[in-house]
Amino acid sequence: PEGAEGAEAAAQASGALRIAAERSVALHANAAALIFIEQALSVTTDRDDQAHLWVIAHDPASAKGQLELAERYLRQAIEWYRQSDQPSRAHRATALLAASLVQTSRTDEVYELIEPVLADLDLDADRWAPRLLNELARAYLWDDRANDAIEPLDRGLVIAERLQLEPEIAELFAIKAWATDSQRRHREALMLAEGSLQIAERIGEVATELRARLNLSNGLMTVDPFRAFEVSTRGMEIARRVGHATWVGALAGNQGMAALLIGEWDVPLANLGELDRRSEMTGFGRGALLSPAVIAETHRDRLLDELERDALMALAEVDSSQARAMSLAHQALLAYASGRLADAARPALAATEALTVPGEGMIALAIAANAATWQQDRAAMGAIAARLQELSWTGAVVATSLGQIEAASAAMDGDVAAAERGYRDALAVWRRLGMVPDIATAEMEMLLLLGDRLDDRDDLEAEARHILSGLDAVIMLARLDEVAPIQEQVEVAT
Repeated sequence: PEGAEGAEAAAQASGALRIAAERSVALHANAAALIFIEQALSVTTDRDDQAHLWVIAHDPASAKGQLELAERYLRQAIEWYRQSDQPSRAHRATALLAASLVQTSRTDEVYELIEPVLADLDLDADRWAPRLLNELARAYLWDDRANDAIEPLDRGLVIAERLQLEPEIAELFAIKAWATDSQRRHREALMLAEGSLQIAERIGEVATELRARLNLSNGLMTVDPFRAFEVSTRGMEIARRVGHATWVGALAGNQGMAALLIGEWDVPLANLGELDRRSEMTGFGRGALLSPAVIAETHRDRLLDELERDALMALAEVDSSQARAMSLAHQALLAYASGRLADAARPALAATEALTVPGEGMIALAIAANAATWQQDRAAMGAIAARLQELSWTGAVVATSLGQIEAASAAMDGDVAAAERGYRDALAVWRRLGMVPDIATAEMEMLLLLGDRLDDRDDLEAEARHILSGLDAVIMLARLDEVAPIQEQVEVAT
């Protein structure tokens, strides 16, 4: 109603709806939160209250894929807080807006937004300075500028430690893990990601925990793919619970790649059900989720042309070195899975030029080495080995892949003893890591290059065939038949 009675009713409704919105945000009930926020805004006249609602809309809007709404609200909040001389609140909204811009690869806008603020800011006194520095570093990393990212991260950590801001410390650790990994400081990166995860779990910072799980599982891919699988799987469960489809997709990418390594090829296929919510995913999330599923099915000679196009188009939507590297790695893995072995090396090498962080690029290089070995392409084998040595990635997977290239080279040079020793060392590592497909691959290479000179030739063939049959790896089974054709069983009547 008009007049004082209406104003009082509006004030009561505004307060109740604001409480409902805040509670929904806390519970990650994203759709409900946005409804309550819109309803509260319709009856709220106080500009401070409106700005508060605009700011808290960021998380649920991002989770629901409504990034344009989140951006519009945050820009309105920043304008009001600057007009009303509330710099700290303006800085918080600025950091959230920067996070949304990074999510959509608009890094130039991040620099334009944050750098003037930081230039005028007393960094040591502002509670939101560490978060602003963190988002600036994320933008640098999205553009593959790891060296530029380190300084704002270190500065942010000093401020956050002094102000005892554990949420910011956890977030800065997660992003510094990415930065140090890009600088080939892989053990340090793993420790930072572990530390970020530990703090985030303890204090209940869900978004930071998801980021830590993404970065940690990526780093573990070359060290312990089973743990990479477990870390990313738990992250997917949390992302589903809080209703954040893009985080589900990104973590599904890491889970799917780890699944390919350990022989759990049905897992990425099961994740395709998440595409029911594709409108809520960014291109990066969709591409990450789709890629392992397409590769697994291609190994089985089941073409997924539509999903293959969707995967590459989704990654093409994202203008970042990370998305380009993932797309190139996907092309290399797909070439190997489909039997186009000569097409694997080029995109695998290019993937590690686009982005030097281990993950899909490392997996693609290792697989491209298998392709080159099968073709006995010494030039490609040498180029891949040189690139792996140059990158100096940490982990048994990289070291063993290099050792397997050396064993294959020894076999091609006629040094049977060195070749057999190298391959058996590689098999021991693949068994310890549970990397079942790589066991079969190493055995196939032994059959190809050493053949009847192996005392246990039949045993190696039988194990490789058992593994590949269990995976339904039709394309690889066909290659196994080239070096170890199935012998017809002839019944002799007596």
